[in-house]
Amino acid sequence: MPCPIAKSGFKVSKKQSIIEREHREAIDLDTRELRTQHADILDQVGVIRALMQMPVNSTVVVNISERLDVLAATLSLHLSQEDRDFYPAFLLSEDEKIRTCAERFFVEMGHLRRAFGNFKDAWRSASSIQSNFVEFASNAHRVFSLLENRIERENNVLFPLWENSPGTLHSIGEEVPIPLRKQA
Repeated sequence: MPCPIAKSGFKVSKKQSIIEREHREAIDLDTRELRTQHADILDQVGVIRALMQMPVNSTVVVNISERLDVLAATLSLHLSQEDRDFYPAFLLSEDEKIRTCAERFFVEMGHLRRAFGNFKDAWRSASSIQSNFVEFASNAHRVFSLLENRIERENNVLFPLWENSPGTLHSIGEEVPIPLRKQA
């Protein structure tokens, strides 16, 4: 499934190309780890959604707040790994479909990060959640839906493009393609 072309003008920086500068051998990018992290994130969202269906009391609200903290930390680590290890390779792929799709996803992720960050800032404590639970729940469903949609699209669009492409990576300034090993 081709990814729509992004018109963002996004460019890969020299810093992002460092992924291959230090070692010239093949890079092993296994999307299974990201898929596992995605499943963990979705499980955490599912638990929070289930808690939101329970009668609102201080115990439930504290549990939701604590689980939001865990989700925020998990998501932060996951996004850091994607930014450090995966998206630079996707953005430097010789396969135009992968590059275009990764560019769009990379730009969109900035919007999702801001939406999740704003959500987390607005509902940073159990007391803020409990004081306006209906608004919290509405915001949570919206942000969680964005996150779930994003994960589904990475798993079902970007990763299959990567896994099914022979792909090579060029470091900036290099003329010789560097083969990538992908594990299914």
